[in-house]
Amino acid sequence: MYTQEKIAGKVFDRSTNTPLSYVNIGVFSKDLGTVSNGAGDFNLEIENLKDSITFSMIGFKTRKIPVAYFNLKDTIYLDEESIELEEIFISNKKGKSKILGNKKPKLFFASISFKKIEAGNELGIKIKVKKNTDVNKFNLLLVKNDYPNLKLRLNFYNLKDNKPYERINSENIIFETSIEKGVLSIDLTDYNITLKEDFFVSIESLNKLDDENKQIIVAGRVLGKSYGRKTSQGSWTKIKIGFCLSLDVLQY
Repeated sequence: MYTQEKIAGKVFDRSTNTPLSYVNIGVFSKDLGTVSNGAGDFNLEIENLKDSITFSMIGFKTRKIPVAYFNLKDTIYLDEESIELEEIFISNKKGKSKILGNKKPKLFFASISFKKIEAGNELGIKIKVKKNTDVNKFNLLLVKNDYPNLKLRLNFYNLKDNKPYERINSENIIFETSIEKGVLSIDLTDYNITLKEDFFVSIESLNKLDDENKQIIVAGRVLGKSYGRKTSQGSWTKIKIGFCLSLDVLQY
């Protein structure tokens, strides 16, 4: 039996010695995780002192650190990782605009209510593609949102064993919203996201939301499926509702 221990620290960019905001932090495949705040600070409760904590961030090398390290130090440094960008070709071919994912259903409408959300909580769906696909807009249908300032991150993953595997977007897509209900839409044209094979797209909370008097209700389809994980580095589980999450794309 292991005693529960709370650890705290701060994450820095090693090359610039500046704090890193919104780093995913947690014990891999367990529901023990969090996200560093805007100043790079974090705290986390650990159940097994023999565990290791994984730190990951777009543009930086993933680092895995034993819990025992925090008995000596509370500062974590991440090293930058170069990202090879694919060459962009300008084509004269006319693409076809489409909406991929789950639009609002005319029948068999469903919804899921969330009253407690950990930092790093993610919900998403798998998208199948057979052509080059430029992603231009993200859409999520909210039935209700009681939080005035949601800070969210949009993630794209490749697939392994039909589940989300590695994040493939080359930069963080972070935004804030105060929308109370309706379609939350994010313009993605400036991110130049082009995908050529099946992928997974998710929305991630960067804040812990635990006000008992507030909730978020997301619309969904009864005949569908999604995946979610409770916090950073946690395991993905199947959800038997297809969340109303969609992408406006151009295929060619």
